[in-house]
Amino acid sequence: MSVRTTIALAAASLLLPVALLRADGPIPTDKEKKPPKKVITEDELRSAGASRGTVSMGTPDAQPSPEAAKDGAAAKGEAAKEEPSESEKRETRRKEIQDGINFESANIKSLQEQVDTAQKELNDLTDIAYSVPGTSTGRRAALLKLIDDANAMIKTSNEKIEKLEDEARHAGIAVSRP
Repeated sequence: MSVRTTIALAAASLLLPVALLRADGPIPTDKEKKPPKKVITEDELRSAGASRGTVSMGTPDAQPSPEAAKDGAAAKGEAAKEEPSESEKRETRRKEIQDGINFESANIKSLQEQVDTAQKELNDLTDIAYSVPGTSTGRRAALLKLIDDANAMIKTSNEKIEKLEDEARHAGIAVSRP
């Protein structure tokens, strides 16, 4: 044997096991390959069984049918439940908009109470809290920031309420501020 043949055989013997090791297992041979499974449809079952007189039972996971309605009353009731009427849709929308307005109004009330408390503390001259000049540390700076932030949030909440009221007006829905 020549040197080249020996090297080629050594390389092949080293690479062959690596090629057989794959993430999904070894490479199957032609005898090991399984044919893909065929899915049998309902139509195929019916056409194959028509000559023998068999009947398909349907799918095993199908829900049982509801009890038969007397005089069709239950069937009409189910149809009404599936699709709400226009007045029910309007009432649902009115409730959603009113809940949004109530939430934003409660938010404004809470923020306004915080602003009032902070303003009282700022106006109290018996406990003056000064910060070091040139810095924005200390209680007074924190209270001023709280007031500014709360006023910005109040403004945003008022804008949201106005948008909700405008939306209700366009939809012809009556809402009110608490």
